[in-house]
Amino acid sequence: MSTTLQNESRPAQEEAVRFVAITPHADAWETEDAYFLAVEMPGVDDAHSDVTLEKNILGITGETAVSTFEGLRPAAGDYRPRQYRRSFRLPDGIDGAALDASMKNGVLTVRMPKSEQALRRKIAVRQA
Repeated sequence: MSTTLQNESRPAQEEAVRFVAITPHADAWETEDAYFLAVEMPGVDDAHSDVTLEKNILGITGETAVSTFEGLRPAAGDYRPRQYRRSFRLPDGIDGAALDASMKNGVLTVRMPKSEQALRRKIAVRQA
């Protein structure tokens, strides 16, 4: 019986550097004063994720990497680094300067406060 790992379908060293492009799943919620967006990017940490806002387009990217071990060369493997990309058109009335993003357990959460103009306010009616 051979103890050598073999992967006859594709050479591990040649394929290891190719990214797999993924459009991540996302959910959005709205409260009275903000919108929230949760984007699943398993394996991505805060150092390898990016959130940008240009005009009213929110761009989200993230990357994972292949683990490497010093002194070892790949013998077999199917894992590929992943590159997540997704963009969202935001509604009018978002305070772009106050966006906040955090990453926990591979889920990126973005809080997007509504601008003062977009908030609904109750206006007191007074006697004239």
